[in-house]
Amino acid sequence: MWFVACGLSFTVSSCDHKEKYPGYSETTSGLLYKVLYIGDGEQKAKGGDVFELVMNYRTIKDSVFLDSRIQNTTGTVFVPSAIISFRGSFEEYLMEMSEGDSVSFILSADSVFKNILKLPLPLFISGGEMMKIDAKLLNILNPDEYISRMEAIDELTAGLDLKEALARNTFIEKQYPGIEPTEPGLYFISLKEGKGLRAERGKTLLVKYRGTFLDGKEFDNSCYEKPLEFTLGEQEQVIHGLERGIPLMREGGKAKFILSSQLAFGENGSSTGIVPPYTSVVYEVELLKVN
Repeated sequence: MWFVACGLSFTVSSCDHKEKYPGYSETTSGLLYKVLYIGDGEQKAKGGDVFELVMNYRTIKDSVFLDSRIQNTTGTVFVPSAIISFRGSFEEYLMEMSEGDSVSFILSADSVFKNILKLPLPLFISGGEMMKIDAKLLNILNPDEYISRMEAIDELTAGLDLKEALARNTFIEKQYPGIEPTEPGLYFISLKEGKGLRAERGKTLLVKYRGTFLDGKEFDNSCYEKPLEFTLGEQEQVIHGLERGIPLMREGGKAKFILSSQLAFGENGSSTGIVPPYTSVVYEVELLKVN
């Protein structure tokens, strides 16, 4: 069994959080952790090994917003043993785990989104809040085992991009016959010509948008919130397809974009789990203001 209550590397640094987060201990780097399950494995990772994990991300109030079991095709996440995203990140504790172990962590949401997810904070998490990550260690893979695992995953997902392309092409042939892509994976349909300034890189834009699947089911709509303001090309607040497509518009214009997954949410799907992997999407965008 791997867990030692007071090891050299993970000596509890204070009791400040014990009352606020019952059951969690704190390491000297400030990482809060709680052992959920102790597996039967005895092997510990060595340099160059890769962890295969099942993970979910939760708000501090335990609402799950990201789960590898539904987000990824394999249902797992791979983390190199040499990677630590920031001081006090959950990755530092993985070296203490064995196969089958499950641990819950409490971390700064700002640090997780900036350094691990590389996304802006979602609307349902405020700056300065804490969040939870639960991780179950399925396998510790040496470099050769990791390569073999990746090859098996490539075979598993080989046909998904073709299925996506077929669904997207069928949709376009029915809805917009004869339309050509502006660039690979990006289709632009002007709904209303704008008369104002063109949206250019470095300009601050105010937009309304609505995101749907090819069947018309809505998954995102800025009308439920205030319009989105962002600087084109400088902030990762919109997906790549919109970063490339919106410059085709002028202030006051309205357009529809059909985007492949490579320009939308990719092979992993959206961070919320709402948009599945390898899924083409449609965005209707109104460009309200260009500054």
